Amino acid sequence: MNGSQDHDTEISSANKEKLTREEVQKLVQGLFFKLTSIEVIEADVELTEQGLDSISVTEFISQLESSLKIDIDSDLIFEYPLPDQFIDEIHSFIQKAG
Repeated sequence: MNGSQDHDTEISSANKEKLTREEVQKLVQGLFFKLTSIEVIEADVELTEQGLDSISVTEFISQLESSLKIDIDSDLIFEYPLPDQFIDEIHSFIQKAG
């Protein structure tokens, strides 16, 4: 998850079910940066330990839902707390919903 980010929070694909895992990761990283100003998400540290508090978790999920046009249970971030786990689950959810 390290490296420079362009912080793009827009979905480039018209068909969300065709989004790659990398596109979902880019979206998550962009939204995370927008809310925390943290550019690099550490893969082995829970998202909530990297700057997301209870208020920003709600905003993070809301913005993710808006960007992806899906409903996401806010508990998902606690059920899949590590960045890669969370991204994998969101990507899987999108594929199933499509």
